Amino acid sequence: MDLSVGYVNEGEIVNLFNVPDYEIQKETTTAIIGSNGIGKTTLLKTILGEIPPIKGNVSLGHNVKTGYFRQGSDAIPENLTVMEALLQIKNLSIGEARSFLAKFLFKGEEIFEQVKSLSGGERGRLSLARLLITAPNVLILDEPTTHLDIPSREALENMLQDFDGTVIFVSHDRHLISLLANNLWFVDNGQIDEFEGTYDEWLESNRKSTSNNITIDQKIELPIKKSAKKNIPQKKKNKSLKVPSVDISESIEALENEIREIEQKLDEASNLGDLDLIIELGEKHATLTSKMEKTLSSWVN
Repeated sequence: MDLSVGYVNEGEIVNLFNVPDYEIQKETTTAIIGSNGIGKTTLLKTILGEIPPIKGNVSLGHNVKTGYFRQGSDAIPENLTVMEALLQIKNLSIGEARSFLAKFLFKGEEIFEQVKSLSGGERGRLSLARLLITAPNVLILDEPTTHLDIPSREALENMLQDFDGTVIFVSHDRHLISLLANNLWFVDNGQIDEFEGTYDEWLESNRKSTSNNITIDQKIELPIKKSAKKNIPQKKKNKSLKVPSVDISESIEALENEIREIEQKLDEASNLGDLDLIIELGEKHATLTSKMEKTLSSWVN
């Protein structure tokens, strides 16, 4: 049965978009892309069962164990140390806990620091560690790189590349999408369009379609049952996604480079304790991020 994603507001049904039947394959990574406010988080919560669908249903495969990550979703007690925060979730030996925390860049005496002393990026890493220690086989992530510092972002990328299960994530971070996704969902105009393949494959396919003046139909359907393998050859399907021009692609790349430079300078300013520079760079980062979101929304608008 077709799925309708939405919510009820003061007794009124708000239908955001429809999703035909679809099965997410085991050990694939799906990026959900669309403009802000279009309902991507609502879709994630519908998959998780936190919000009931307006129509239809979502079924999880046999033995699926989900882990959900969004910024601020894990309220870690402030008075715990990093080590204690991990052991609160699972009973491990000290050696096992040290080894696991090292994957998230907590080493040496850092594991004895209290949560209240951690930066936003460090808290994000610790939240991921607490999530991953529960051994989910399906990870659902909502804007996982937002507010992460550079080391935390790199740790997240490495963790996700090593993860053996299925990943579904919402992101505006083209670098993360390009690095991880082998399946793309584009949310727009009350529907989802799918491309089975990587971002680079999608971009190349659309460049060819544009140069040949070809418009082809494609539809998407929704999850979650599991079969297949993460790096299996992708089937080539008919596609009619809205095509980013080469100019848009270059603009996105230039904006990403500017944002990375600002983030590097923010790290340096934070280490120096230069408050004026932090404020100045923060304003530039917010402006660039807003511009990036508007440019990215043109993928599907």
